[in-house]
Amino acid sequence: MDHTKRSCMKKSIIITNDDGIHEPGIFHLAQCLIPYFEITIVAPSTQQSGKGLGITLHHPLKIEKVDFSLPIQAYKVNGTPADCVKMGISKLLPKAPDFVISGINPGDNSGRNALYSGTVGATIEGALRGIPGIAFSCLDFDKAPFEEFTRHIPSICEYFIQNPLPNGTIINVNCPLKSKGIIQGIKLATQGLSYWCENTANLNSAPIFDHDHYLGASFHHYPEKETSDVHLLGQGFITAVPINVSTLTNENHFQEESIKFQNFTNPIQSFSF
Repeated sequence: MDHTKRSCMKKSIIITNDDGIHEPGIFHLAQCLIPYFEITIVAPSTQQSGKGLGITLHHPLKIEKVDFSLPIQAYKVNGTPADCVKMGISKLLPKAPDFVISGINPGDNSGRNALYSGTVGATIEGALRGIPGIAFSCLDFDKAPFEEFTRHIPSICEYFIQNPLPNGTIINVNCPLKSKGIIQGIKLATQGLSYWCENTANLNSAPIFDHDHYLGASFHHYPEKETSDVHLLGQGFITAVPINVSTLTNENHFQEESIKFQNFTNPIQSFSF
């Protein structure tokens, strides 16, 4: 038994994704982790990319058992990745899992793309409940190097088991483009600023109400620090970005703003009715 297997023994995880339960990325993720974890797959029944932390409110959710290609309990949900985590925790598992692991997503979730990502959103849903998570993505959309990436995934999971994350923290992991050649290593990184924005070339210039419009995607580059995931991915490194969602307010900024807010005058007080 290797060191990774000893470290991960008896840890319970939910594996999910945002591409759908029958996509290859989730199969490769489960396959590389099955020797080390007690796995339950709970994934969307259909494509849910770009859903972020979205949840389903206006139609019922249905859970169906799935015959998966591995000896794993697997279920599909007609909802978002966050819905899948909710259903896994509240309906399917006898107790909360130790980790939520999401992916492998074919496509870039580095930089501020993480805010759009259903892959990342699933792990945030877990983090809101105090369950740490790791989201895995490849920058390549087509023919993503799942097999190469999965050689590194168990050791990444092992590291964050041995070095527990602060409460409310997830790790957003991205694999560089195949065109960068041999993976140079793994770096802890800061979240970059760049992100995918709408491709205006795909937006119809005719009267806006008469045509369908497709956002498309164009990568909007910002100046990046050398510590950012966007920069390091360009150097051929796998990047791991810690994202904490336990509070969405920066304490230092709050203290600065609270001092200034003391000068706020409520305009309602000056109204005369």
